Amino acid sequence: MRTSDAVTPSLTTRDVVISLTVYAVVYALFAGFGIFYIYKLLREGPTLAAEAIPNATASRPLAFADIAVSATGAQTGHGDGHG
Repeated sequence: MRTSDAVTPSLTTRDVVISLTVYAVVYALFAGFGIFYIYKLLREGPTLAAEAIPNATASRPLAFADIAVSATGAQTGHGDGHG
């Protein structure tokens, strides 16, 4: 089989350019949103665990292991060591 035999006769340069343009626009949108989202997270900065859990200290990191703090700040568990 020769290369000239493997070419699709119905594929035009216009179709290739349109397809490439659509892919480039979609990827640019995804990349732009990703960069915006990362920048937003960096601008807000990290949240401190000491603020989320009262009386938490770095010297006893497992003291509050049974208290789960969700991403919204809601606490689950009893916090009395009995889960």
